[in-house]
Amino acid sequence: MRPKWRLCETDLDGYFEIAPKTSNKYQVSVPIMTGCDKFCTYCIVPYARGREKSRPLNGIVAECKKLVKAGAKEITLLGQTVNSYSTFVKLLCEIDKLHSKGLNRLRFMSAHPKDFSDDLIKTLSRLKTICPYIHLPVQSGSNSCLRRMNRPYTREKYIEIIKKIRKAIPNCAISTDIIVGFCGETEKEFKDSCALYEELHFDMAYLSQYSTRKGTFAAKKLKDDVPKKIKAERWHYLNQVLKKHSLACNKKYIGQTVEVLIEKQTAKELIGRSREYKEVHIREFDKKKKWIGEIIKVKVENVREWELYGDKL
Repeated sequence: MRPKWRLCETDLDGYFEIAPKTSNKYQVSVPIMTGCDKFCTYCIVPYARGREKSRPLNGIVAECKKLVKAGAKEITLLGQTVNSYSTFVKLLCEIDKLHSKGLNRLRFMSAHPKDFSDDLIKTLSRLKTICPYIHLPVQSGSNSCLRRMNRPYTREKYIEIIKKIRKAIPNCAISTDIIVGFCGETEKEFKDSCALYEELHFDMAYLSQYSTRKGTFAAKKLKDDVPKKIKAERWHYLNQVLKKHSLACNKKYIGQTVEVLIEKQTAKELIGRSREYKEVHIREFDKKKKWIGEIIKVKVENVREWELYGDKL
């Protein structure tokens, strides 16, 4: 029996027709699909939002044109598994044409390894607006754990995809998602995740301790048998690995010039994002000028785990 709180597809019929108000006209998000067909055992999305449904390409492009005309410099395409959109490569190519109209940056999230094709990687490497940053959730570095999660790829396949991305886009920053303490996760399986992280040197990762979601396959069929204390210990250990690699990745930017889109201005500093999705802080600037929405060149002088610091050129 379907849970009472589950949405029917008809409940979302008007979702793509909503004209959202933007708080920042320079950076906007555009949904291109809703729902999901992947059915990861820990995830409620296919039940809560229904099966995957792609928005018509022409409607997406028309909205992007309107947003760029209104001043958008960065567009982020949104979808639960955004690259499983029916004609994703074609869509990216169509939106990339807006570069001549003022679009500077194109991002998308979140992608799924299953649909990260060679054709997509080749396309990303040649488009003018695509930012060299990809968020590609792996969830676990253990093949046995991935099978319990119903993630339809192997550790080896994921590594292959990352290597192809880095070969095609050498300066690409990559982040991921990892769940620790999933049902039945052994010490060896956790160490497999740590080893994967050490091998791939992610710029960033979003770590979570597994918790049961009512209505999911895992909640019904799998035992949440990793003690909370062990989950916390594993999370803290992997977080230290994350901090080490994040700092090492950021140190590579010292002395380099990055392009920053300013998102926030205070009396003391400007804060924005580089094309690689690095948070950048600028302390020296003309405080009388309004900088939000401006794209500036910054020479990186110092870094921390999560931020870059530099001077405006």
